[in-house]
Amino acid sequence: MKDILIYETFRKAYSTKDIKHTMKVGELIEYLQDFEHDTPIYLSFDAGYTFGSVDKTEFELVDKNDENY
Repeated sequence: MKDILIYETFRKAYSTKDIKHTMKVGELIEYLQDFEHDTPIYLSFDAGYTFGSVDKTEFELVDKNDENY
């Protein structure tokens, strides 16, 4: 079985305005280049208690001035 890539995630704030730093698209692409292109990516929540997947249909480009984000 091939390795899998786990992204440990958790809530950091109630608004994107409260996040001090997040990766940019270019940084993420550069980081992921170190992995085989067929390496599956999973999200880990609650210290590995639950998991999720990454799907291109779940990305949404939002206006940075949108008060909901």
